Amino acid sequence: MAFIGTDQQPLVVFFEDMAVKDAMLLIHEYAKADYPLNPLFLTDRQGRLAGMVNLNSVLSADDATQLYELKEDECLALYADTSQKDTKTLFQVTSAHFFPVVTEERHLIGIVHQDSY
Repeated sequence: MAFIGTDQQPLVVFFEDMAVKDAMLLIHEYAKADYPLNPLFLTDRQGRLAGMVNLNSVLSADDATQLYELKEDECLALYADTSQKDTKTLFQVTSAHFFPVVTEERHLIGIVHQDSY
């Protein structure tokens, strides 16, 4: 688990091989601090984006389930150097409200919200 993002919008990230039981302990703590937790962003141990998991899936899963078993099939991401024009177009042609932002090596560095466009 790690924090990335800005002071205005911290981003809580979970390792994909974390068990639901362990994730729930962290979710409980971060929910108290009012951090955004839906969806949960998953990375591998090197910080590369591995996917996203809906919080409801975690809440209803068995404690021994690993988060990667719950991840959504599709996780579109934007590269950090994606132009504003291309980002706006992508928001217009998808139903997404946000996209994870990654480096060329797919390291997760933040998110961009549709509200920004």
